[in-house]
Amino acid sequence: MKQKPKRTKLSPATFQLLGWYLVVVGGLIGIALLAHLVAGWKLMFPSLVAAAVKGVATEAESSSPLLVARVIGGELVPPDRAAESPVGVMIENLPTTRPQSGLGAARLVYETLAEGGVTRFLAVVYPSDLSGKIGPVRSARHYYVDWIEELGLPYAHAGGSPQALQQIARDQVADVNGIGNAWRYFWRDHQRSAPHNLFTDGEHLIQALRELGLNARPGLASWAFADPPPSRPEATATTIEVDFSGQAYTVRYEYDQAGNRYRRFNGGQPHLDRSTDQQLSATNVVVQFVARPTSLGEKGRIDIQTTGQGRALVFNHGTVTEGIWKKSSVPERTQFFGVDGSPVTFNRGATWIAVVPDDRAVSFR
Repeated sequence: MKQKPKRTKLSPATFQLLGWYLVVVGGLIGIALLAHLVAGWKLMFPSLVAAAVKGVATEAESSSPLLVARVIGGELVPPDRAAESPVGVMIENLPTTRPQSGLGAARLVYETLAEGGVTRFLAVVYPSDLSGKIGPVRSARHYYVDWIEELGLPYAHAGGSPQALQQIARDQVADVNGIGNAWRYFWRDHQRSAPHNLFTDGEHLIQALRELGLNARPGLASWAFADPPPSRPEATATTIEVDFSGQAYTVRYEYDQAGNRYRRFNGGQPHLDRSTDQQLSATNVVVQFVARPTSLGEKGRIDIQTTGQGRALVFNHGTVTEGIWKKSSVPERTQFFGVDGSPVTFNRGATWIAVVPDDRAVSFR
């Protein structure tokens, strides 16, 4: 008798493998059909397909972190960092105190004369940017208070001239006095001689603002900031020299084309930040000419006129814009304009402003 052939039974594993094979093959066929269908749609309805693709791209972009421009400095940062209150810190510039700490973190620095031909800095910092201490912190002068008032910022200092302290109290400036109401947020470095040894840092400044209930005034008018152009113009202003009061207070800026910034020299030496050991630099350098200071009589103190208008030079990406500055009143923001009357646009980053009597030598090449 003829025997029937035996049927081979497939194992469950074989069935599973076969199933996966069919799924893969079916998927590839489906993808091919979909690609063919989309190609047809693109031929018949090109605008519809383009809009759909753009919608997907827009949705992907909207899921990326939002960046906001800081009011001081113009850098694009996450919203929580943009909302942080900057602080103006009064820092001295005696040759024996160089290099100072923390100046490299400043997004805006005003430099001008105090008594005796020395210069001091009003350094505007975001406390979270500080990698270490900042100082030496010194006493206030009333014309620096004018700039603090236009910015509407808390002011960290160590006492001040009678005129400055009266103005701080009268105009209700957000006061962070390191030898007064805010002493607990500062300390002395006993390896330095007093009074040139008072310091604070980002953590203590944040704590001071929180515990003293201080913050930046809302609504500060920001200058116009922009990224540098893709193709930069020919560099025509690569060296700037400002003579405030002689060799020790002569400042030079050298343009670094690779970094698109101006490296700072003070008293003939590279000006460093002690906290980082890096040379100080700025993306914008401004020379603001003011009338010759007048004497206040006591202790050689002077008055510098911060309101009105005058000549200005604005340097960025290796070029200079000649124009004017205007400030109608103490609370109003100083604005800079080109000779055609249009507001100056600054590069994002640090801006150093040299407020110079108009009888002092300033040159560039």
